[in-house]
Amino acid sequence: MRVSIVMVAFAAFVTLAASPSSARAANDVPDFDVKPSCQSATRAASDLNQAGDNLRAGDRSSDNCVQDEMKAKATLSDEWTHFKISERQRCARLATLGGLPSYVELLTCLEMAQEAANIPDGRPAAKTRPGR
Repeated sequence: MRVSIVMVAFAAFVTLAASPSSARAANDVPDFDVKPSCQSATRAASDLNQAGDNLRAGDRSSDNCVQDEMKAKATLSDEWTHFKISERQRCARLATLGGLPSYVELLTCLEMAQEAANIPDGRPAAKTRPGR
């Protein structure tokens, strides 16, 4: 009997340690591999240039993209606990949708959720006319 309790406890521990629980995952900024999404963004910028959109050379290089992503990750690390857990979980799922995760998208989602929560009563702001 005692051996089976120890085995069950050990199995539960291994299961929890092997797969992060949503509570544990919500407490830390997720780890993303942003290189694939930056490579994709670089290809898209190149395609736009070829289509005549005339982006400045280097505006969307893979290196610039990775720098932007690392800046967003640093901001997230500093501000992570200021966002609601439910929003962190929701935005983390959205930021990984499609298989190309992005810290910039995660940060944008969280900031938008925070701003939306500050809208009073969900009513649109009153329209004002110039001069009144």
